[in-house]
Amino acid sequence: MSATATESSLHFSGKAVSAWGGLALMRRMLNAIGFRAAAQRCSLPPPGSNRGFAPVMLIEQFLVSPWCGANRFSQFKINRHDRVLARVFGWTKCVGHRAVVRLFERFDLATSSRVQQEIYGWFFLCDRRNESALKLPNLSGACIAAARTARTESKNSNTISPPTVSI
Repeated sequence: MSATATESSLHFSGKAVSAWGGLALMRRMLNAIGFRAAAQRCSLPPPGSNRGFAPVMLIEQFLVSPWCGANRFSQFKINRHDRVLARVFGWTKCVGHRAVVRLFERFDLATSSRVQQEIYGWFFLCDRRNESALKLPNLSGACIAAARTARTESKNSNTISPPTVSI
C-alpha cells in the first residue's frame, strides 16, 4: 500500500531532527536576499571578549527566536540546545538571551544611527538583481518606487535623504 495525502508511513531515520526544521525555509529566504553578507558589511559592535559570539550570528538568532515561540528575551532559551537548528543556519551554537542583550547594550546613539543607515541603505537601495529576490507583500512596489526615487534624488544632489514609503 502506498502512502497518500491522508496516510503516512513511519520509519527510522538516523538523521538528526528538530521541531524547528521548517525554519530552513527562512534560512533560504535570508540567503536569497543576502542578509548575512549585508549584516557583515555593517559596523556592528565587535564582541566584548575573545570568547564572544559573532554579532551577525546573534542578530540572526534574534530574528529566528520569535518564529520558535520566544515572546521575550528570556524565552530565547527555547532553542538554545537545538543543534539541528544551529547546523541549518551555520551557527557555532544557539545562544541564550544574555548574549543578545549584551550585543544590544553595546549600541550607543552613534552606533545605532550608523548601523540603521547602513541597513536601510542595503534594504531600500538594493541593486536590480536583488529586487526580484526581495518580495514583500503589499510593500514591495512602494519600497522599490521609493528606492528609485531616492536614487534619482541622490544623483541630483550631494546629500542622501532616506526614502519615504506611504501605505
